[in-house]
Amino acid sequence: MEASQEASASFGNRSHCEEVQWVLHVKRTLETMNEEAYSRGPVSIFGVPKSFLSVKPEAYIPQIVALGPCHHWDRQLYQMEHYKLAATKRTQNQLQLHGFTLQQIVDYCMLKEHAIRSCYHRHIDHHVDTLAWMMAIDASFLLEFLRNFSREKGPSMSQVTDLMGIKMACNSILRDVVMLENQIPLFLVRKMLCFQRSSSQAAEDELSMMLVRFLKSVSPFKATQSLARIVQVKRYAHLLQLLYCIIVANAKDMCSSSNNNNEIECVIDAPESNNEQNKVDSQDATQLFDSVWSSASALHIMNLLIVKPIEFLLKVPWPVVTAVFRGVRRSYNPIPGESLLAEEIEIPSVTELIKTGVKFAATEGDLRTIEFDTKTATFYLPAMGFDANSEVVLRNLVAYETAAEPGPLVFTRYTELVNGIIDTKEDVRLLRRSGVVRHWMKNDEEVAKLWNGMSRSARPTQVEFLDKVISDVNGYYNSRWRVRARRFIKNYVTGSWQVLTFLAAILLLLLTCVDAFCSVFLCSSLWSSLV
Repeated sequence: MEASQEASASFGNRSHCEEVQWVLHVKRTLETMNEEAYSRGPVSIFGVPKSFLSVKPEAYIPQIVALGPCHHWDRQLYQMEHYKLAATKRTQNQLQLHGFTLQQIVDYCMLKEHAIRSCYHRHIDHHVDTLAWMMAIDASFLLEFLRNFSREKGPSMSQVTDLMGIKMACNSILRDVVMLENQIPLFLVRKMLCFQRSSSQAAEDELSMMLVRFLKSVSPFKATQSLARIVQVKRYAHLLQLLYCIIVANAKDMCSSSNNNNEIECVIDAPESNNEQNKVDSQDATQLFDSVWSSASALHIMNLLIVKPIEFLLKVPWPVVTAVFRGVRRSYNPIPGESLLAEEIEIPSVTELIKTGVKFAATEGDLRTIEFDTKTATFYLPAMGFDANSEVVLRNLVAYETAAEPGPLVFTRYTELVNGIIDTKEDVRLLRRSGVVRHWMKNDEEVAKLWNGMSRSARPTQVEFLDKVISDVNGYYNSRWRVRARRFIKNYVTGSWQVLTFLAAILLLLLTCVDAFCSVFLCSSLWSSLV
């Protein structure tokens, strides 16, 4: 007993000490915090929604290298620490050539501690020294990786090997670099390059060239291939935001900015209760029940009204009744999630559209060029290219848009559109033949699986100009005589079999109930008495 009390007291003392330390930390932080820290900047690095992680976590969680604090302590990523430190050592040598040291980079990260923390949606529970060194090392590695996309490729990636001595594919690192939770502030990379160049303008020009080549390598859209250079690197918080803005920014201008916030007021009117009146009503009901019960007992009809119906209910085949009505309810109210196709937007597949005379054409532009010409029945889509990295890129762009963008989910709606028109490998083959799709994957079926496995949006995705395209396509498709004839056969011929099956089930149920009724109430004797 005494031991438990001592343990409890010890635990209480530790808790009190922790509280005191927390108060001291808050006071010290408020005393040393400058004006810049008070004005928290916009959050740009978010956690991936759980609904996305549950579908395919490996597309959102880094598999080889961790950048930033979100996955820094993941044990499976420790093997890359050696290569990150090697990249940091090479950065240190570059800094020394220009009269700087790595410690100056770390000091700069400490100075920008609050700016770094404000970029992350999650609370960063790291000491300032740990965070500063972490960012300096990760920025060194990322800068060296981006140099692979410049004219003068650095030696780093060619030296990255795994524990078995086999060269690791650059694509594996690239997939981790574009993940939402694996981003670091881009201004740290720019500052590190400024220390290595004669002027900040020269550093910004070089970084712009790296980023343009990086975008051309990672973007699935051909439109980014025409980029000349990124003029204002300071505008973008991290690599994924840069990629998203280049793909979607112009298309967002076409979206309607009107927001209709309709408030629904629900008023429930409840009459005041009157206890005295309730008591009177209860007494009247009791007297009425006693009177009816005594009359029924005097007429000896209790056996007919109670016993016989109970016997009848026991003989009714309730499993059959339940099965029939469950089938009816399911036919009118499909269970959510029972079919993935039920979650897709209502638009015919590529194969179905081509059968009705629709032609597909590739455009060199971005998402703004998506259009359906009703006069020529031509569906214009931006040219797309897919490789081993495309799925991770697409999924993280959708995750970033869902978490960061308050307006219309343009890119998410686009993925839903493509997911709707691509169902099978034949759809991919037809798009490839028309020039809309290019890919370097195993076969067309892999591309179809990529799109059919895309995550659904976590919130509504109405986008005005894309919804108009979907409406125009559906309007043209539904007006074709082949579609009308097929729908007529489905509704009035094929659908009639379902009606007949339902009627047969109801008839069987009625006959079963009649049989149960007659076994209880002796229908033969009743019939003979009536005759």
